[in-house]
Amino acid sequence: MKKLTSALFCIISINSYAQDWILKSNKIAEEFTMDIAKDSPETASSLGYSQFDSMAVNFENDMETKDLVFYAK
Repeated sequence: MKKLTSALFCIISINSYAQDWILKSNKIAEEFTMDIAKDSPETASSLGYSQFDSMAVNFENDMETKDLVFYAK
């Protein structure tokens, strides 16, 4: 019974750590995207941030070309 209790405790602890890590990772990704959005609102718009839709000015017909040029800097 002690082994089962210990195993359950470990599983619960690991699951809690994983959820915390996912929340932190999501926050970092969002901050990174918002920083990119300042220079390239098209990129943020293409990632689903609708607040940047009206700021996007895409002079190329191919969105991917602009993204590749931006990330090559």
